Amino acid sequence: MKTISQKVSYLINNIFAGSTFRLADFQMQAEQVIDRLSQHKNFDIELWDFVEEVQYRRLVNLTDSELRQRLRDIDKNICFLEPTPQSRLMLNPDRGWLSPSYWCRLRHWTISEFRHRSLELPEAYHFPEVCDTDQAFDGILRGGEKRLVRISRLPWLKDTLDFGRLRLAPASSYQLIQNDLSRTDDEMRRSSKVPGEYVSITAENGKKIDVLGDFIKSRTRRCLQTNLDFDYWLLSFSTDLDPRLLSDFPSPHGDDGFLVIFDVLEFVRRCVPKLNEIAPLSDKSLEQIEYQDPYYPTYSEQKNLSVRATKEMRFAYQREWRLTVDPSGREVLGNGEAFFLDVGSLSDIAALYAKNGRKLHGAGPSSFWPR
Repeated sequence: MKTISQKVSYLINNIFAGSTFRLADFQMQAEQVIDRLSQHKNFDIELWDFVEEVQYRRLVNLTDSELRQRLRDIDKNICFLEPTPQSRLMLNPDRGWLSPSYWCRLRHWTISEFRHRSLELPEAYHFPEVCDTDQAFDGILRGGEKRLVRISRLPWLKDTLDFGRLRLAPASSYQLIQNDLSRTDDEMRRSSKVPGEYVSITAENGKKIDVLGDFIKSRTRRCLQTNLDFDYWLLSFSTDLDPRLLSDFPSPHGDDGFLVIFDVLEFVRRCVPKLNEIAPLSDKSLEQIEYQDPYYPTYSEQKNLSVRATKEMRFAYQREWRLTVDPSGREVLGNGEAFFLDVGSLSDIAALYAKNGRKLHGAGPSSFWPR
């Protein structure tokens, strides 16, 4: 791991000299983070081992390939959710994804399944190291102020900055995105899974029905009367500016950048009247997404599982805030397709940044790199 002085030297010699910034030049592993977290009181391997002994093997039906991918997803989240402010470090793992020890516990139980199978652990996964950005860009997950950050093509982000043009897409459309694991998801249902051998189902005649694979319990947006899904519309942001996310949301044009909204309350104030005009009968919200492990849901996750405000844990590194418009069947928006909303210029509360950190337009620091 490079020191801060080495990083700063690299930035000066490469980025500001006009060279391409390669995040691959700075690498980290989950074990490096875990070594530090292991000193905290919430890191309790003995307790985790005891809990595992009294419960069933929840990952038993995953294939070896799926188990390796699960470990990689957990390691990625551990690395991408760094740095950890004290407020999150103190959270008990039962609080869920915001707690660093939650991820350490999931990793411990996942590695235990490798041992049950006598399966060799894969080589350590490497991820881009934390980028030291200016504190003005630290959002709530890094202990800063509320920020909304959107990654997209610069021409589209410029329209958002100049005209407040926002594109809200139907949630159902995200299942149709191909070859894009960072975006593709079934946004119309959320599930928890239990190995079928631990589930007992009895038919009306008293005969026991065997469950093959995992028993899946889902909460959906489907109307039982019509067998149709109640769609909702959404626009996604991240809570913090993290240059590492660029590699997960690339455009084929190579003209990606960041739009950073610094005054979130003012942004909401401008959006609400326009949303009320377009969707007077719909519920509107700007909410932080909760991330859930379908195999080890916490009590709170099982009790408060929301289709609209919950995603699977593999997406946690994205740290999503979501603007949603939910008709719940009361009205149809955009003829069922994506629609645009123009809320007026945001140039006084937001700024547009190039990949190299330089501000292009708007109100904000001249660069997202430390000054």
